Amino acid sequence: MDKEYRKLTGTTILFAGANIISKLLKILLVPLYTYYLTTSEFGTGETVTITVNLLYPVFLLGVSEAAIRFTMKDEHSPESIVTNCFAVLLTASLAGVLLFIPLAFMPLMRGYLGIMYIMTVAGAVEKLMMAEAKGLGKNTAFAISEIVSAATLISFNVIMLAVLKVGIAGYLWSIAAASAARILFLFFSLKLSRLIEPKAFSAELIRSILKFSLPFMPATILWWIMDSSGRYIVMWFLGASSAGIYAIAFRLSAVVTGISVVFHQAWQLSAIRQHSIGGYEPFYKAAIRSYSTMFFFGASVIILFARPLMLLLDDSYDDAWRYAPLLLIAAAFFALSGFVCANYYVCEKTRGVLWTSFAGAAVSLAAGVFMTPRLGMHGTAAAELMAFYSMWLIMTIHTGRLLDFKPEYLMIHIDLIILLAEAYTVIRLENPLPAMVCPLLLLILNRSTVSGMIGALTQIRVNKE
Repeated sequence: MDKEYRKLTGTTILFAGANIISKLLKILLVPLYTYYLTTSEFGTGETVTITVNLLYPVFLLGVSEAAIRFTMKDEHSPESIVTNCFAVLLTASLAGVLLFIPLAFMPLMRGYLGIMYIMTVAGAVEKLMMAEAKGLGKNTAFAISEIVSAATLISFNVIMLAVLKVGIAGYLWSIAAASAARILFLFFSLKLSRLIEPKAFSAELIRSILKFSLPFMPATILWWIMDSSGRYIVMWFLGASSAGIYAIAFRLSAVVTGISVVFHQAWQLSAIRQHSIGGYEPFYKAAIRSYSTMFFFGASVIILFARPLMLLLDDSYDDAWRYAPLLLIAAAFFALSGFVCANYYVCEKTRGVLWTSFAGAAVSLAAGVFMTPRLGMHGTAAAELMAFYSMWLIMTIHTGRLLDFKPEYLMIHIDLIILLAEAYTVIRLENPLPAMVCPLLLLILNRSTVSGMIGALTQIRVNKE
């Protein structure tokens, strides 16, 4: 188990290093957005983008998840997996044109249908290629592709917004260009031209892939509802300018969720390997304690600096920091939910992902619609926290039963209480100094876990190609 734990740590650092560099580069774009886009324009651009994030899972049909799991099982050749997954994606992308018909009747979307379709297809292809890289063990190529994507996004945004000054259209085309750059890099790095073989097409394998993957498609949409519906709710009740402010506040929490996705990627691979050789329960419990400590502490530190970070923005976005603390705690539970979700991959009970995600989405919508008109954007942020906390709790209980072990709740709830106290102090007092005790308290209470993490770092073995 120690060997696998070191491999998990090494793979995580490889993925996280590239992702952190990518996220830091993207943070540099926030002042650019706030300078060249009004709050209303940015709110509209974000709404179009999150609509694309809703559509591309429908095109993908969850086959990216099957690509990882089936490749690691060694029951089929890489050519078979790659060819049949892309066959599903191609068919779904052609049929997906029908989804854009109702969007043509929406004034907000009508002027962006062409670029939205391109972004949707590119996002689905990008996601599948990233999954193939992980399944084939091409971890270095996967990590480098993250930096390639970020560098392209920055370059195109500077050209489109600062030089050409084309506004929302430039913002959207920059996202499409970033996806295209990653697709091209992975296509050549993975030598996919050799893996796509028409003779490997198999209707039987496609049925197996879809049986495993289809629950992930609606589940991904439900996660989108939890993660993104708040911006629609804010726009509906409070207007486009408020949606732009909320989107900027959301950008801070997106740093946490973005980094957590990288950890999910590393954890998913290690969890599948460890379960196949035995000793999964102690491995899982040690990993989740380290994981929760790291993300709760990270959220705590960012909460302290939320307001100073927002000073870099245009004055019209000045209030965005007030909504960041609750969104950051929600992001920490997004991270935990994704970690626990890997248990469904391990035991191949993927339908559990669907109904637990449905529960979280129901909480998100009901709480958001109820609380936003009454509490404003604080209510929207609180609804997102409630949604991800609820889903994490349900997943933890359910997967504990599936894998026949008793989950640990106490320390996570103690950490949650500390974070809520910190958020209240920062928001109410508008002064981070009294809240500085909170991250220190988290370190003290989790000192044995922190010590173990430091020990693992000294014995690192990065899992390269």
